[in-house]
Amino acid sequence: MEQLTLKMKLRTGMLFILLVILGFAGNYCSVPLFFGADFLFGSVAVLLVLNYFGLSWGLAAAVIVHSYTVSLWGHPYGFLVFVLEILFIGIF
Repeated sequence: MEQLTLKMKLRTGMLFILLVILGFAGNYCSVPLFFGADFLFGSVAVLLVLNYFGLSWGLAAAVIVHSYTVSLWGHPYGFLVFVLEILFIGIF
């Protein structure tokens, strides 16, 4: 029985890491639009983390995944908006 829970914890941990990597890659492979705006795909993976793991893990994933927007756009406003988006969705 103990091995079963260890195996499940390993699978859920690997799922979390995979979703965070996919989210970061989704932001890294952004599609540039116009006037410096980019179409980002990382929020999809963060919303999946929020759905499967809850608010605290969703916020942790949002901080990791959306940290790339600071270097992409040169300011932290996008990072704050995306993290607050996950907080708002998770609360309501």
